[in-house]
Parts: sequence; structure tokens; C-alpha cells
Amino acid sequence: GVAEMTTNSKSIQDNIHGIIEVPPLCVKIIDTHVFKRLKSLCQLGVTHHVYPGATHTRFEHSLGVMYLGGVYCDKLKVNYPDLISPKDKLCVQIGGLCHDLGHGPFSHLWEGFVRKVTKTSWSHETASIELLDMVLELNEEEVRAANLTEKDIIFIKELINGILPGKQGLEGRGQEKFFLYEIISNKITDIDVDKWDYFLRDCHGTGIKNKVFDMYRLMDNTRITEDPWVVGRTRLCYHEKMTSEVQDMWATRSNLHLKCYQHRVTKVVERMFLDMLEKADNYIHVSVEGQMFTLSQVHTDPRAYTNVTEDWILGQIKNQSDEGLEPAKRLLDRIFRRRLYRTVAEILDVALEKGKDLSSLEEKLKNISEQRYPNNPPDFCLSARLIKMGKSEENPVKKCIFYKKHKLDTHGDPKIPAEFILSEKSIEKRLVNAPEKTRISSIFVFCRDADCTEEARDSTRHFQQTFFPENEISFIES
Repeated sequence: GVAEMTTNSKSIQDNIHGIIEVPPLCVKIIDTHVFKRLKSLCQLGVTHHVYPGATHTRFEHSLGVMYLGGVYCDKLKVNYPDLISPKDKLCVQIGGLCHDLGHGPFSHLWEGFVRKVTKTSWSHETASIELLDMVLELNEEEVRAANLTEKDIIFIKELINGILPGKQGLEGRGQEKFFLYEIISNKITDIDVDKWDYFLRDCHGTGIKNKVFDMYRLMDNTRITEDPWVVGRTRLCYHEKMTSEVQDMWATRSNLHLKCYQHRVTKVVERMFLDMLEKADNYIHVSVEGQMFTLSQVHTDPRAYTNVTEDWILGQIKNQSDEGLEPAKRLLDRIFRRRLYRTVAEILDVALEKGKDLSSLEEKLKNISEQRYPNNPPDFCLSARLIKMGKSEENPVKKCIFYKKHKLDTHGDPKIPAEFILSEKSIEKRLVNAPEKTRISSIFVFCRDADCTEEARDSTRHFQQTFFPENEISFIES
């Protein structure tokens, strides 16, 4: 079983969590070319063009999520020894380790690139599951030694992706163990160890000082209870004194989005990279056993996909002599020499949805600039900034289950009596620092030309007055 294998576990020194114990099967997964690829993918994509220290990779983040998933299981096991088996913990750790296995070069930018070119809704989670199959096949012996069943492997995939394609519900674990699905990637409240690790790591890498959200205190004050809304399903719930702690977590996330992930210049550089990848797409090929794939198609073959890294793509653009690559080369040169696209303006409080295609708005702006300046129209592109606290419009803290301190806190019984569960109104009363706004959304207007001209400003003003007359516009002198 799991216990006999502890001899080949490993200790790794992590710069955020200190010493991390890695179980044997996880060691084997880490030591594959598929997983090692994460060492050459920056966690924050192109953000290091704004924050020079943000060059940390998906590799160390994945180790951190594996570690925190294991820590959370151990802490819960103290109060609920019968609800978490060693196998459950191992599956949660593998889920944490492999949750980002499918990320492409330049992080989320790759998803945007593939979706734009192929007109599909491909996501990195889909690739994570394909690559998880690959690493488990490479380690069949160890998978057997750890007694992982087909059901366990389904469970690990569900930890990464939720309900699997073509399935009606979760199959890896029953409703009585549903709380395990909230640890790595929480599809209900969005409170999970994935976020906790990247908060710490990204603040460390960028140097952004954030109100320190105390995840260990939150873990120590977590209980398991029956879901008040779904009979028989177990959920994680937090002590009532943790409402502000949970609120701080969301404040930390919004702050990082504003100052880092969706910083205006990060958005500019991302847009330049997106244009560059589109221009390079048909001229860079990855071949696997005689089959050729363009950049936007490599995700369709896991073997091709694992061979593509950020430096390799940039090297291909810089070093190949194909004339078709000239436009991409020029863009890369502009990025290196800091001749970035100019920001003309930001249109504030635009009602945007995530993933909404901006290309129709870009088209409208292009038409305006061509009508007004037929001889020399400014070359525009748009980028959206959308920061939400959770999946919906309301404060996500209200989606959490909080319990009142009570005498019946018996160990091992995952049922807190209903009268000790806080209502939404009670949660609201306890929030010390609830934000006025739970979403920020705006559109940046960028101009690809070297200078931001009066024509560009005039076209943008006209665009805003035509399509967003109620919205405030802020012109940016850049």
C-alpha cells in the first residue's frame, strides 16, 4: 500500500514553504520530461517585462500546490480521521502537482492565441488531463505500487477539471467525500490552495507587498459539514471568526490582478506577443514522427505540445531566416527595445464578460478611423481588463459556509447542526472590510503605431461617444 513506499520519498527545499516532502509517485511524475517542461514556462507569462523579478515558473508553483494540498488533508484528518484515507491524500497531492501540467508557453496568453486562431474554446485544463495520462503511462509500475485504481485516476482528473467531458457528475469519490474536491480547485467558492500558493509566490517574485492573508489560520479553523443546500454532500466550512480572513484573500487577489496580472503595461506586452504569435504561426513548425504542426495546432498532439517552450519559440523567431517571419521578428525587436504599442485611452466601467470577443469592437473602431482618416488611419487594437472577486457578481464570501462556535464540536462527526451555520445576512454583518465594488471592467485602446497621434485620440473619442456614450474615458499620455 501507500505506507510501504515511503522509503523513496524526497525532501525538496522550496523558497516559499521551506522543506517539502514529496511522496514516491510524485517524485516519479516530477522526473519526467512532460513535467520538467514546466521549468521553462513562466508562471506569470510576460509579466517579467513589467516586474523584472517575476520569472518564477509553473514548476515550483505546482510543487507548492501539491504540498499545501497535503497539509490541508493532514489538518482535516486530525478532526476527521475516518474521512481521509492515505490514498485520498495522495490523489489530492497528485492533483495539486499536475493541475497546471497543460499550460502553454506564456501562460494564459497561449489559450487566448489558440482560441483566436482556431476559433475553438480549448483550455489548458483539457491539456492537463491528456498530459496526466502521459505521465501515469510513463510510470505504470509506480502507479501499481501505490495501488491507484481507475477510479482514483478519474478522481485526480476531476480534482483538476471538475466533471469530466461526457459525464453527468463526479465519479471518483462519493458525496460523503465531496469536500476533497474543494481543496485544489474549488469550483463552488473559489477558495483553494492553488490560489494560496500563487499569492505568496507572485508577491515574492514581483515584490508587491500585500496584506498577508493567513492560510494556515484558515486551515486550522476549517471543519467538514453536510452541505446546507445539497443533502448528503460534505463541504468545507470555516469558523465565523474567519469571515474577514476570507475577505482579505479576495482583496489580495483583486490587488494582484490590478497591480500585476492586468497591469496596463502587462496588457500592452501581452497584446504585442499575441500579434507576434499570430504572425509567426504559419512559419514555425513542430514535427513529431513525420507529422508537422503549426504553433496554433501543437495542442492537438501531446507529444508535439510538450516540445514547445517559450525560449524555443522566441529562438525560432529570432534565428530562422524565413522571410515570412520578418513581421514577427520586427515585433519581437520592438518588445526588446521597449518600443511598445501606445496606450491611447481607457474606457471605464464597460459591462464586459470574460472571454467576450473584442474583435467586433476592434472592427468598429477600425471603420471609424478609416472613415475619418482614409489616407493614414491609426492602427488600433483593444484589450479588456476584467477583475471579478468570484465567479458571479456578488461578494463570493457569501457563498462560503461559516459555523458558529458551539459545544457540540465533536471530533469526527461531519455534521454541524443547522442552527450553528451562519445565514447570508449573518455573514454580511460580520464583514469588516467588504468592498463597495466586486468587479472592475474597462477597455484599453492601444495604437500599434510608434506615436500616439491626435488622429488616434480623435478616432478613440468618436468611438467612445458612438458606442459607450455613458462611460467615462481617460486619455493616457504615453
